[in-house]
Amino acid sequence: MIALESLSLLSALAIRQRFTNLTTLHMPIFYKYPQFLTQSNDPKFDSLHEPGSLTPFSGIYRGEGCGQECTSASHHPLPPQNHHQHAAAQGSIRWRLAVWG
Repeated sequence: MIALESLSLLSALAIRQRFTNLTTLHMPIFYKYPQFLTQSNDPKFDSLHEPGSLTPFSGIYRGEGCGQECTSASHHPLPPQNHHQHAAAQGSIRWRLAVWG
C-alpha cells in the first residue's frame, strides 16, 4: 500500500490541471514505481462521492466526468461544487477513490 505521506508527491505528479476538457475522460493516473501500489478489487473504489462530502478514506480521488484528481484526507471534505466547472456532457461533479493509502 502507498503511505499517506507519499500522497502529496503523488498528487503533485498526478494532478494535470491543464487537462480540463472532455479528452481527459479516460486519462489514467500515472505512477513510476509499481512496488508502491497494490491492485485491489475492494468495493470502496466503486462508490461515487458528492462535492463537499466528507472523505471516507484518505487517498487520491478522480473526477468521474473530467478526470481531474485531488488528494483528500479521511473525514475532511472533498473539493466543493465550485472547485472547477464541468461542460454539460461531463455531467455533475462526482469523485471516485482511485488510490487509497
